[in-house]
Formats: sequence, structure tokens, C-alpha cells
Amino acid sequence: MKYLLMGGASSSILVHGFSWLYGLSGGEIELQEIVNGVINTQMYNSPGISIALIFITVGIGFKLSLAPSHQWTPLTFHELKCLLY
Repeated sequence: MKYLLMGGASSSILVHGFSWLYGLSGGEIELQEIVNGVINTQMYNSPGISIALIFITVGIGFKLSLAPSHQWTPLTFHELKCLLY
């Protein structure tokens, strides 16, 4: 149950960051076009881009169980029942 909740929470944070990035880029879905748009309009100093990158970094950090978001991982995997013998 913890794995489901933490996985869902980290996925929602990650998707929220990508939605910020999508909205700020003007609806572009290609990464190269997003980068070109951010550089050409000098949006790289805007707080919106910083917020989007923070959400994306935190979401990936939770998915990879990086510090300081790693405390839930040992407890979760310890409670899982292994069905393989």
C-alpha cells in the first residue's frame, strides 16, 4: 500500500512539473522546440521554469529513491511479500 501511495504521489509531482513546462512553452511537446523557445524568449530566468524543473527533479528523485526522499523505500520493500521461491 505504501508503494502504491508513494509511487502515485511521485508520478503526480512529475506530471505536474511536465504540465508546467508544457504550459510555459506554449504547447510544444518536442524537447528541442521547448529548449529553443525558452532560450529565444529568455524565459530561463522566469520563476515558472524554476518551479517546473523543481517539480520534475523532485518527482524523479522520489521515483529513484534519492536522498532525502529515500526513507520510505526500505520499509516498503521489507513489507512486500515475495511470491517467487
